[in-house]
Amino acid sequence: MPRPLIKWVMVALVLLASSGLIVVGWAVFDGTRTSLEAERTNQAYLLVLDLVAAHVARNGEWPKGWEDLQSTSPKRIGGTWRWPEDATQVQMRVFVDFAIRCEDVGQMTPDSFCAVTQTNPNYGPEKDAVKRLLKECQKCAGSKVK
Repeated sequence: MPRPLIKWVMVALVLLASSGLIVVGWAVFDGTRTSLEAERTNQAYLLVLDLVAAHVARNGEWPKGWEDLQSTSPKRIGGTWRWPEDATQVQMRVFVDFAIRCEDVGQMTPDSFCAVTQTNPNYGPEKDAVKRLLKECQKCAGSKVK
């Protein structure tokens, strides 16, 4: 093989290897970033589920807005977010259906639960936390029937 051709082949191989490293590096970076965002969203979701359950237990009704949750203290300690200091960040990551009633939520199952949802990226529903909230809503609904 002539020397100039070998030189061009080597340059092409170096460029190809460099491009491959850049693509792999970007994939690792993007995957890590997405995972960290999903974890932050998950922590916000767990916090809100806890806040709503505490509000329902204390007040016997589903919250009507974020204002109702401002004075509620979470039972869960730790996590990424501090309440209510980080309320704005939490609200950007979690949607609460404030138009729903405890009675409606109490009839849901962990699989059909849709009263509190997360933005993307997320890790999916937290069944145990949802079950705790459903139990509080069922107690609330049961006390209103009697």
